[in-house]
Order: sequence, then C-alpha cells, then structure tokens
Amino acid sequence: MAKKNTTLPANLAAAQVEFTRWRAERKVGDRIPGPLWALAVKLAGRYGLHRVSKALKLDYYGLKKRLEAPPAEHSTASPAFVELLPGSPGSAGRCTIECETTHGERIRIHLQGEELSELRSFCSELWSSLR
Repeated sequence: MAKKNTTLPANLAAAQVEFTRWRAERKVGDRIPGPLWALAVKLAGRYGLHRVSKALKLDYYGLKKRLEAPPAEHSTASPAFVELLPGSPGSAGRCTIECETTHGERIRIHLQGEELSELRSFCSELWSSLR
C-alpha cells in the first residue's frame, strides 16, 4: 500500500504554528480571533475545507460556514491610516479608539472634551514606546 504525502504547503504549516501558539496562550473560553479565522478561510479557499480544518484542528462545518459567508464578514482589511478631524472650538467631542492584536488582545481608549487636545501627544508617546 502506498504511503500518502502528508507534507503541508509552507503557508498552511505556518498557519498551523500560529494556531498552536494561540491555543497555548489563550484563556479557557476565548474564541478564535478574527484574523486567525480569516487566515483559515483564505487557506480553505486554496487547499480545501477538509485539509485545512484537519491541519488547523478546526470544526469543519464552522470553517465551511465562514468560507461560504459574504466576503465582508471575513475580511482582514484594516485601515493603514485614520484621519481624526478636529471639532469646532468649544465643542465637547468624544472619541473611542479600539485596537486588537492578532492574538486577540484588545485595548479601548475613551477620550472626551478637553482630553481630545491631548490625543496627539498621547499617540506620539504610544508610538515611540512601541519602537
């Protein structure tokens, strides 16, 4: 009997590593983050549902449902630039900024009124701390 070739394509093997890493770091009950689902959907479109669900240890029917969903539901597009327009002088504006990592970690920042004037310096400090 001939042995099947079980070597995975490089991008599917890399996704397998990403899913394994996420599973090792997640908290019980955490859902798979959107970017990982988007990656799985993309790979399923290329290599097939069965192969990808098996390699990434995903529910076949859950992956199938996401693959068949309209493209907007599993889009990974994110803005490369966001423009914040200043409000009129004296207005009490509000702003909420939400960010999420590929591992599902989230941060939400709420600013209101006078705090908005500090947004530029806050972003500069945050950006420099990430470098």
